[in-house]
Amino acid sequence: MYTTMSTSLPPVSMVTLVVCLLLTLQTVQSCPGPCRCEGNKVYCNSVGLTTVPSGIPHDTRILDLRNNVITTLGDDSLENFTSLVALDLSQNKLTEFPREALRWLPTLSRLHLDGNAIGTIPSNAFSAQRNLRELTLGSNRLTEVPVDAITSLSKLRRLALNENRIKSIPNNAFRTLSYLRLLALWNNCLGDIQPHGFQGLSRVSTIDLSRACLTRVPSEALKYVPRLTSLHLAHNEITSLSDDTFPNVQKLRGLTLNHNRIGSISTHAFRGLARLEFLNLQENNLTRVPDAFKHLPSLTTLMLNRNAIRTLYPWDFRALQRLTHLYLAFNGFTTVTPEVFSELASLETLDVSGFFNCDCRLRGFKEWIETTMVKVEQDLSCLSPPHLQGRQLRWISRSSLSCGARDAGPPPAPLTCPVYCLCKDRQVSCNNAQLTGVPSDVPDGAISLQLSRNLITTVNSDMLLRLTDLQDLELNNNQLDTVPAESLQHLSEMLSLGLSSNRLTDVPEQSFLGCPNLLRLDLSHNNLSSVPSEALVPLWQLHTLDISYNMIGSLGREDLAGLARLQVLVLNGNCFKALEEDVLLHMPNLRRLHLERTCLRSVPSAGLSGLNRLQQLDLSGNQLTSVPPGAFKDMPELRGLDLSENAITSIDSAAFHNVPRLNTITLNRNNLRFVPREALATLPTLSAVDLSRNKLRELDSRDFSGIRGDLTLGLSYNRIETVDAEVLSSIASLRQAYLQGNPFACNCKLRGLREWMDDSDTLPSSIGSAVERDVTCDSPPHLSGEAVIDVAADDLVCPENGNPPPFENYDDSNGKEQRGNPDECPNQCRCRMSEISCSNRGITAVPHNIPKSTTFLDLSENKIENIQLLHFFKLQNLRTLLLRDNRLSDFPLEALESLRSLQKLNMEKNAIHSIPPDAFTSLLQLRELSLDAHNPESFSLGQLEPLKQLRKLVINGQSLPEIPARAFYGLSRLRTLVLRLSCTTVIDGRAFDDLDNLRKLDISGTCIADVGEFVKTLAQATALESLILPENGIKRIPRAPFLPMINLRFLDLSRNGVERIDPEAFRGISRLLSLTMDDNLLKSVPSEAFHHLPSLRVLSLRNNSIKVVRNEDLVPLMKLTELHLDSNQIRSLGRKVFNELEDLSAVSMSNNPFECDCGLKHVRGSLEEYTFGIGLEVEDMICAGPDVLTGKKIRALLIEDFVCGRDEQNKRVQILLEAEKTGNICPDKCECKETEVNCRARSLTEFPDRLPQTVTELTLSTNHITDIPQHAVSGLDRLQNLRLNKNSLTSVPSDALRGLPSLKRLDLSGNNINVFADDAFRDLGNLTSLSLADNNLTEVPHSALKPLSHLQELFLGTNSIRKLTKSPFPSLKNLRFLSLSGNCMKMMEHDAFNRLRNLLSLDLSSTSLKHVPSNALSQLGQLRTLDLSQNDIRYVHGGAFRGLGQLRVLYIARNRIGAIHNRAFEGLVHLTAISLFDNKLRRIPGALQSLPLLSQLTISRNRLRQIRSIDVPRLAGMATLSLRENRIDSVDPSVFSAISYLSHIDLDRNPWRCDCHLRGLREWIEDHVDIVNPRLQPACAGPANLQDKRLIDILPEDFTCSNQDGFLYFYRYLTTRETQDDQPAALRASPDGKKEKYTREDLHAFHRRMQRILERLASIRKYLKKRG
Repeated sequence: MYTTMSTSLPPVSMVTLVVCLLLTLQTVQSCPGPCRCEGNKVYCNSVGLTTVPSGIPHDTRILDLRNNVITTLGDDSLENFTSLVALDLSQNKLTEFPREALRWLPTLSRLHLDGNAIGTIPSNAFSAQRNLRELTLGSNRLTEVPVDAITSLSKLRRLALNENRIKSIPNNAFRTLSYLRLLALWNNCLGDIQPHGFQGLSRVSTIDLSRACLTRVPSEALKYVPRLTSLHLAHNEITSLSDDTFPNVQKLRGLTLNHNRIGSISTHAFRGLARLEFLNLQENNLTRVPDAFKHLPSLTTLMLNRNAIRTLYPWDFRALQRLTHLYLAFNGFTTVTPEVFSELASLETLDVSGFFNCDCRLRGFKEWIETTMVKVEQDLSCLSPPHLQGRQLRWISRSSLSCGARDAGPPPAPLTCPVYCLCKDRQVSCNNAQLTGVPSDVPDGAISLQLSRNLITTVNSDMLLRLTDLQDLELNNNQLDTVPAESLQHLSEMLSLGLSSNRLTDVPEQSFLGCPNLLRLDLSHNNLSSVPSEALVPLWQLHTLDISYNMIGSLGREDLAGLARLQVLVLNGNCFKALEEDVLLHMPNLRRLHLERTCLRSVPSAGLSGLNRLQQLDLSGNQLTSVPPGAFKDMPELRGLDLSENAITSIDSAAFHNVPRLNTITLNRNNLRFVPREALATLPTLSAVDLSRNKLRELDSRDFSGIRGDLTLGLSYNRIETVDAEVLSSIASLRQAYLQGNPFACNCKLRGLREWMDDSDTLPSSIGSAVERDVTCDSPPHLSGEAVIDVAADDLVCPENGNPPPFENYDDSNGKEQRGNPDECPNQCRCRMSEISCSNRGITAVPHNIPKSTTFLDLSENKIENIQLLHFFKLQNLRTLLLRDNRLSDFPLEALESLRSLQKLNMEKNAIHSIPPDAFTSLLQLRELSLDAHNPESFSLGQLEPLKQLRKLVINGQSLPEIPARAFYGLSRLRTLVLRLSCTTVIDGRAFDDLDNLRKLDISGTCIADVGEFVKTLAQATALESLILPENGIKRIPRAPFLPMINLRFLDLSRNGVERIDPEAFRGISRLLSLTMDDNLLKSVPSEAFHHLPSLRVLSLRNNSIKVVRNEDLVPLMKLTELHLDSNQIRSLGRKVFNELEDLSAVSMSNNPFECDCGLKHVRGSLEEYTFGIGLEVEDMICAGPDVLTGKKIRALLIEDFVCGRDEQNKRVQILLEAEKTGNICPDKCECKETEVNCRARSLTEFPDRLPQTVTELTLSTNHITDIPQHAVSGLDRLQNLRLNKNSLTSVPSDALRGLPSLKRLDLSGNNINVFADDAFRDLGNLTSLSLADNNLTEVPHSALKPLSHLQELFLGTNSIRKLTKSPFPSLKNLRFLSLSGNCMKMMEHDAFNRLRNLLSLDLSSTSLKHVPSNALSQLGQLRTLDLSQNDIRYVHGGAFRGLGQLRVLYIARNRIGAIHNRAFEGLVHLTAISLFDNKLRRIPGALQSLPLLSQLTISRNRLRQIRSIDVPRLAGMATLSLRENRIDSVDPSVFSAISYLSHIDLDRNPWRCDCHLRGLREWIEDHVDIVNPRLQPACAGPANLQDKRLIDILPEDFTCSNQDGFLYFYRYLTTRETQDDQPAALRASPDGKKEKYTREDLHAFHRRMQRILERLASIRKYLKKRG
């Protein structure tokens, strides 16, 4: 049942209504064929267009035509698009500027023309585009700045002229562009920039002049850019910087001068740059640290890598007191003193990688490294003395750094490395080697021993006794039950010990007595129930202690006493709930404290007292609800505070008193409804605050007015509908603001924000893609999804009453991934890696020892009655939890709150009587949810609103009274919805309005009287592909009820009682692939309705009342592949019922009352024809009449048995009775059942001599029969199937097979036959299948095959046939299948198959072919399937398959194909599947584009490295695509989005590089999880921290890229087209709170990729040179 909304209208004339209706119809336009339309956005990118397609809706606002082959635009091609705001024509073939075509676009705001071949821009090019804000002309052939053309663009914000041929910037080139923010000129060889070249650019904030052939800084031109914040001058020829090089750019924050030739910098070169924060001087010729740095008091990042600096002095950086990141790697200095860096109070990262003289002068620096909180890059190698040469400084003790005679000692001898280990520089790595103990042959001189991820249970004390120099021992991820105390007694040099992820329950008191110098101890992820305080007493020098994720329930005041030098303490994942007063008082040097997920319900202010030097505090993932006054007192050095993922609703105004240096606060994912303005106002140094993903609804101008410093502000994903511009402009120095993900109401109240965005430099922006365009409208409906910046101010209007429409609840959140560790398997459960199944074990409680690393937990079908808080507390990595069919009466709210990474939850079939309102507020990562809704008073669908990531929802809601309007609001990413309802449930007419991405809807149990009216409720679910409506009481299908569902592929209407189907019932769903109407009351096949289903592949009409299937019933379904007619009342079939269905491959007709008389004679006579290519289910086809044949299988009857008339039937009765007199005879050693005799594998040496004459199937396979005696089978008139395979036959004489007139199938494979008599098969005229495979034949037995005129299948594989000469086969006009696989073909003449013109399937696999035998194959015009796999083909030439116009399936797997000609598949217009598995292809073959019906492509195990945009048209029609086991490390998901019919894709086993470039693919997989096999999910190959993790299991924010060379986000946009990160850089810190940078692994990967590109270019150059 359902209800629909109605509105009363005032009376109007009929004429008015008609006119309105006509106007409305004129505006409704369809989407052009090759394009994709989303609202008023049209995407026609990468579809091979040569012109602008016709039929584009006139109200289109965004038109994407990039990546096509458009060479010119017609003058009227863009006419009538008066609403267009964005046009992308990049990456086409335009040679002239399309001025005439653009004259129709007055509202255009963004125009992208980069990547074409435009040489000039006419002076009046933009005369109609007065509102243009963004123009990209990069990668064209411009030779000069189009000064006259851009003069009229006074509103332009971004201009890209990069990668052209511009030689100079003339004076006043940009004089009218006063609003320009970003100017990209990189990769132009600018010999000259005139002094007034930048005049007029008074608001520009970013200029990129990289790779511009500059020999000096254009100082005179820079005088005209006072608001410049970012200047890029990298990769030029600048040799020096003179005084006042950068005049009048006081606001400059980022400056890149890397890769120049700068050898000298004057003392006052940087004068006036007091606000500069980022300076890159890498790869220059500096010989000393410049004095000019004294003018840079705000500098935070300085990069001086790879210069020629020989000496560092203590005063070099003294003026840079705000410096946090300093890079000095690979300069010329060989020693350094700590005084150089010790005065840099803010320093966090230091890189001095290089080669040092490791003598006594380095002792101070070595000691400073060991004690400082600064993160020092550890790639410090010794250059001298010889005995330390090549060793890492971190593994050399201070006592070894000596000066004197020892310096001349010889270098150490190389280590002898144990088996399964790697050794380098006295470091031994045996990780992941399946070791059960410490190797006995570890060399004595080892200083580092890595034994992680093994199976070690104990450590023999003798094994480590010799390793007296050992400084680092890692035993993580093993199976240790106790600390190997005796083994550690003699390791006095030990500095670092890792014991995480073991099974430790206790640490004995004497454990670390022999390691007094230990600096780092990791005991995380064990089973400790208390802090091992006694064991820690000797470790007075300890710097870092990690005891996270144990079972510690309390922390006493004396537990950590004695650790006075401790700087880092990690307590995450223990459940404290509270901390005792002064519990950390004994650690005055503590700098970082991690209390994440420790069950804290309030800020432990008393427990944190005394931490005067604490800099970073992490309290995220707890249960805090408020922050009281003075919560962080006595922490004067606190810099970073993380309070995210709590439930904070209020923050006291005095909460942050006495923390004057706090600069970063993270408050995301809380429940704040108002900005804590008074609390923030007390923080004078605040630079970053993240308030995203809270419940903020409005902002006040006073919220941030108290903040005086530069501020990065995160407000994304709240509930903010409008923002007054005064709120943001009131912030004295707002650096960046993040507003995306809010439900902005684009009305008159948003005009201020729109204008502020237009004028401000605060929102991160760039050419081509901007975060500001992620700030989108949520309402009104016609602007929904539109970027606020693209909405004209005149369109921001309010209703007449002045108030915007109300906005309903909104929320969006993401969880945070945690890592677990392996452990033992619980009793009564089955464990496999990280998956645990305890289903149907009768358990009454959740097992207590579930491993922390568990990702899958199945507790279904048990007797569990309740779940406690701690049952799941440690399972931070759990992804799937199944609690179905238990006895739960209460919803386990507290237990589930800790499962922040949970993605699938099933709670069906319990007795839960109440679901709390906030039941799902913590399960923000949930993708799949199944539950019962027993009590409508305690459950509403609105409770699901927080589940923004939900993809599948199953609700058993038989008790729900209604599905109200917008019931699923907020679940915008839902793809599958299953509702089990009842007849009393009312479905509102707008119930499904918000399900724009719904692909599958399954509703059962309702009483839908009119299916047409019900479908109207799905009007918004335009993406619906599968509609399942069983058991809904639908009695009839009216005319065109599914008309709006143009994307419908699967329709299930079974178990409804449908009696009648209108002839027009299926009109409008021509894409339907599967129709299921089982268990209804149909009396005939609804053939008239099938005329509207030309694409139907599967039809199921089981268990209806159909009595007859006529010849014409299935004719409209020409593409049908499966037909199911079981359990009807069918008594007869039309003679030609299947004749027109060429693609039919599976038919089932069991349990029908067939009348086996002459009317069915044609069915039995055609069974063999059906069973080739048609899996006709004959096994259960049983006669219901006449009486004499009742109960007999149709398969066992002969054609002669099907007769009509009583006299004829009586005659057949007498014949059958005579034959059955011998029916009780059964040969010795055999088994007989009805008419079948089975003598398989009975060690027979000769043919049985007594066989029943009624036998229809005789099996003699797998014996030792050497010959067939004369007349051995004579008299077996009813024998239809004879199996003699796997015996010892050597020949078949003339009279061996005489007297078998009914024989249909003969199997002689697996013998030693080398010759056949010419008349061996003379009497087998009805034979349809013959197998001669796996014998010793040297040629095709031409003469023997001649009598087999009805033969359909012939197997000749695995013989010794080496050539197919002229016409080797006789005229076998009925032959459909031929197998020659496993023969070593040396020759195949062009007419080898000329007499097999009706052949449908040919197997030439494993025949040693070196090329496609085109001439021989061209004779097979009816061929459907061709197998050429496992050959030696290396190239597929053009026209290789000419003449095979009917081919459907092609296998070319397991060859050595490296290239395929673009016309190789020409003419294969019906090809639907091709396998190129296991070849050597490096790219998607262009030949695929000529296959219009191709839907299945397997191109796995090749050498593909990328999927290019040019490949999109080649994959456009794929339904099944396999790309596994290639070399692809990154891919743009838009490639797959362009594949309209994709239903299955395999991307597994590729070396995916999981960085920011792969974030899009991860999100695409998450949105298309139904087409990616969960068992074949792609996994990361790098970086190391994500290795082997499935992409779907990694949070989007963890896909990160290093950002060392880019000061601001928009610099990255200048070189790539990637989407901006959601979070500001200050809020995307690493776990230790420090900013990310490039790693050595990143640089090596980049170097390898560039090498591959250069090699490829070299090979192309060589080829072109050879071709002249």
